Amino acid sequence: LHVGNDRFGPTLPGIRLNYPIPSLSISSFHMTFFAEPTLLDPYGKIYANDTLAEDGIPANFFADSNVRKAFTHLINHSYIINDLLLGEAYQPNTFAPSGLPYVYPDITKYYYDEALAQSYFEAVQFSGTPLTNVGFSVKICYYGSLFGSIAGQLVSSVNKVGEAIYGSPILNKFHALALAIPWNKYLPAID
Repeated sequence: LHVGNDRFGPTLPGIRLNYPIPSLSISSFHMTFFAEPTLLDPYGKIYANDTLAEDGIPANFFADSNVRKAFTHLINHSYIINDLLLGEAYQPNTFAPSGLPYVYPDITKYYYDEALAQSYFEAVQFSGTPLTNVGFSVKICYYGSLFGSIAGQLVSSVNKVGEAIYGSPILNKFHALALAIPWNKYLPAID
């Protein structure tokens, strides 16, 4: 991560190391394009592809680019960077931070925008049925307290957009819940 591999020299452009934490840390939010329904559905009800139900999601829920864009625009990067990480982070344009190979700095960063997320949710259809006609329930799984705060912010935003679509909390058909997963269960669950 340093110019000329000199660990006492300057870092590569776009890389910032903070003493005494000389490591690179990357956090991400993964959306499984095709979720496998399980017998007990501990992560929420998963229905067959294109099957909408208010108490779950279709297996191919996140395969829809509008669903992914809606969720992405509900991640409040400013809150994460400034409040949770005390300004000791930045939002890269891609998953990998600038300065590393294969980074495309021309890709536009996503930003927090509830109205834009709402428009993406309103554009989603499965088998011709609009998502907003039926709704959904999704569990945002995470590991660790920092990620719990991020998952909580995302859950709050999903529910808030649902309230805007349906006009009230009582009529809201968008349901999100944060779910803490022990590390020994977390990795197999995302496999």
